[in-house]
Amino acid sequence: PQVLGRIKNMFDLSCEPEIVYNSLSSMNDICPGLCVLGTRMPGCLILLKHR
Repeated sequence: PQVLGRIKNMFDLSCEPEIVYNSLSSMNDICPGLCVLGTRMPGCLILLKHR
């Protein structure tokens, strides 16, 4: 369960793309096509143990 929990968190599997898009889509007013629904940005992996 701990490994699965970390994997889900690492890859943000609970993310809802529509909510992110609705929050960021106003960027398209500045630069059309900048925000596209479902586009994922690479993140960083935090491998440090949380205490």
